[in-house]
Amino acid sequence: MKLSIITISLNPGVSIERTIKSVLSQSYPDIEWIVVDGGSKDGTLEAFLNVRYQIAVFVSEPDNGIADAMNKGLRMASGDAIIYLNAGDEFANSETLEKLVADWDVERFQWATAGGLFFDNDGNFLYERSISSETIEGLIKSGCRILHAATIVKRNTLIEVGGYSPEFNSSMDYELWLRLICNRIFPQILSFPVAKFYLGGISGDLLLRYREDRRARKLHGISRFPLEYKLGAIALLKQLVSPMRGIRITYLLKEWLKI
Repeated sequence: MKLSIITISLNPGVSIERTIKSVLSQSYPDIEWIVVDGGSKDGTLEAFLNVRYQIAVFVSEPDNGIADAMNKGLRMASGDAIIYLNAGDEFANSETLEKLVADWDVERFQWATAGGLFFDNDGNFLYERSISSETIEGLIKSGCRILHAATIVKRNTLIEVGGYSPEFNSSMDYELWLRLICNRIFPQILSFPVAKFYLGGISGDLLLRYREDRRARKLHGISRFPLEYKLGAIALLKQLVSPMRGIRITYLLKEWLKI
């Protein structure tokens, strides 16, 4: 199976080095690496040029947002399956893709998803997200718990469902998972961590993310008042305590509550 790794980047700074190192260290032999850069001005291009001969396709030009860049990478891919590893993130170890492909039951499932390891920007471990025991409903009812860098999808499946929707600025991944699941294209859930993610101390606009998540749920007919009331209150609470997100217990509590 040929696997396309698609990396989206825009001024990630020195964190791009760990992504490059992670991709190039993979033991899985049949890899096509595609890099879609939005026109970085921070030295990222130089980092990619240093390994240009190991990148199958490289473009650096302005785009119309993350979904547009992801779809651009999808159109250029020729692999049997796609996994997105965006700038700053990395795979769990050098054997990750080899194990991911080996454990994926491609005859029964068009996509597979697994957990991830979360760190702060100083490299301190925060928590692990394991989704092996969760139901499909549990993956989508509280917002996006499916991690795109820990998810592998058949390329033809992504193309058939239309890729990522440019109508969403921050919930394009969540909307895609909803679209797949609501069309009864269910994932295989794997029990091991696939990717490492690095989080800053201050969150983004969680209320904006909630509003986009709600719009995605409405689009796919799973939005209900009791659910939205609860999730809206959770989003507000998370926004209020966001300055405390540098404290590890905050992350642990959030993950324990699956919010």
